[in-house]
Amino acid sequence: MRFLHDCWFVCWRELLHFLRSKVSILASIFQPLVWLLLVGSIFQRTNALPGFPARSYLDFMTPGVLAMVALFGGSFGGMTVIWDRRVGFLSKLLALPISRASIVVGKMLSVAMRTAFQLLIVLLVAFVLGVRSATGVWGIPLLLFIAVLLTFAFSGISITVGALVKQPETFWAVVNFLTVPLLFTSSALFPLEFVPGWLRAIAYLNPVTYAINSMRALMIGGWHWSAIAGSLLVVVLFSTIVAGISTLIFVRRVELSSL
Repeated sequence: MRFLHDCWFVCWRELLHFLRSKVSILASIFQPLVWLLLVGSIFQRTNALPGFPARSYLDFMTPGVLAMVALFGGSFGGMTVIWDRRVGFLSKLLALPISRASIVVGKMLSVAMRTAFQLLIVLLVAFVLGVRSATGVWGIPLLLFIAVLLTFAFSGISITVGALVKQPETFWAVVNFLTVPLLFTSSALFPLEFVPGWLRAIAYLNPVTYAINSMRALMIGGWHWSAIAGSLLVVVLFSTIVAGISTLIFVRRVELSSL
């Protein structure tokens, strides 16, 4: 119970910091919309290709955009570690009688909650633009859950990087090196049937692909659990393992040296 209280303390502080920044709020709203409108317009005629698996490209791409938002939203988690270290708040936080693991989990929760707000906006705008989901409004909670799991995992990775490096430039170089290839070697923008065999093989090793596939199965195929369950299980396992490893690395880093 104390651990949950500590997690919420850290999470609430992060959320307050976010809500006080109007620029951050506006950016969190408009960035995913740019992805949705720009990429959707560029590739809108792709659905005319033989064997395209969706009614429109926008229907196909929306789960991919949700994954993009989850990835890039999660990547900001580690920046809070660097910022807190620079202003001295992290030292004060470590001096408090709270669990070290709660710092990581609290930060991951705050990033997940902020990103869930962005994800909901993307879905609402997508529906306004004509995107249709086979599961209707009842599928939205599960769509958000899958995307937030992905956010949770990548915020953990980001926090690990933030704990290991001290310069923002180094942090963003490492995070972009990890997230951009994961995005473009997934099924975010094109059906895997349309890509070369070597890229398809890489995509099936990419956890982002499974998050996108489970969301796409929901939106295009409906409540067919045989198509959803396998990919969803991969995402759950990936997020759980990453969260555990990230927490262990952060705590170990605190024990070995001063952050």
